[in-house]
Amino acid sequence: MAQSRSAIAANDTRSKNKKIEEIIAALDYLRIEARKSGNEDIYNLIDSTFSICLHTFCIINRYELNKTMPNIGKRESRED
Repeated sequence: MAQSRSAIAANDTRSKNKKIEEIIAALDYLRIEARKSGNEDIYNLIDSTFSICLHTFCIINRYELNKTMPNIGKRESRED
């Protein structure tokens, strides 16, 4: 049975999200290990990369949610 385009796109998005989550988890592990090692330069480099990836992931998810539900968070205009 053939999948619809939207189902294929949803699977692709889930797959990409899973990969990004794995990258963030790996960076978090490296960040913790760098902190334990005491090398502040390495820690700062990994921590910055972790923050960039995490924030980018959140922005992408927010964008995807807004595409799916364009009216979410918008207030209805009230006329008196």
